[in-house]
Amino acid sequence: MTWPILILLSAIATSLSEILTKPALKLGGILKFGFGFYCLNLILVLPLVFFWQQLDLSLNQQELGFIIVLSILYGLLTLYGLKVIKKMELSSAIPLLEINLPLVFIFGLLLLAELPTVMQIGGIALIMFGSYLITLEEGHRVHLPFKRLLQTKNFHSILLVIAISVAAIILERAILITVSPISVFFWTRVFATLFFLFAILGQREKRLFKTALTYSGWLMPLIVLANIFAVMFYFYALSQPEALVSIATALSKLELLMIVLIGGLFLKEHNLKQKAFASSLIVAGSIAIII
Repeated sequence: MTWPILILLSAIATSLSEILTKPALKLGGILKFGFGFYCLNLILVLPLVFFWQQLDLSLNQQELGFIIVLSILYGLLTLYGLKVIKKMELSSAIPLLEINLPLVFIFGLLLLAELPTVMQIGGIALIMFGSYLITLEEGHRVHLPFKRLLQTKNFHSILLVIAISVAAIILERAILITVSPISVFFWTRVFATLFFLFAILGQREKRLFKTALTYSGWLMPLIVLANIFAVMFYFYALSQPEALVSIATALSKLELLMIVLIGGLFLKEHNLKQKAFASSLIVAGSIAIII
């Protein structure tokens, strides 16, 4: 099985992208970040039209429709996901977003007829619990994020982010069965850029459009490059016939482990005992899935 290795590489690239995104968001608004992000994505992948033979420029109506819907989901996920993270503490927001893993498992079973082995289901459970624990603040009880969820004004936004992420993951797998990964990547970047372009034009602020292209300086190119590698590794993994979305989603949670390791090495992190225990659960779950 080579596709789990691609998921692990995707998790590493994703962790780098997320670490760089946090300081970048402090430099401006979410809408400006989203447009700058997808616009630079599109600029960097445009040469693929001329140099990559696998790029399919002639999609049928169903494939094109699915890709447009997926692009809109990406745009909404960017807007609402960053909104939740910006308004809530990461220690409260991220554990709640991990709820998408069991939902992906359920819908993968119902819609895609994917059935992992007992060992893989156990690995998914370990990764889910470890991913939840690793993001909890020191001294917080396991149920605290759910208690805060019911009390927060962002309740509906969080549920919307979870629903959008699950829909996007299932749709990605369905599209990648018939369309090449590079084609899905290219076309989703085209339509996601248009999504944010129309959103910015709707604001009727010329200054917002101009500053979006130079948003966050040198950070944005690094974020985009890391994201391109992350998404391409992930797409190529999901395009494999033997790949399962529930396992791919579970293995992608290793990005949290990467962030914790980087934080422990270069930043003054707290609650290391709990994070070490949670990390061991994620690693054990990953081993159970791969072997």
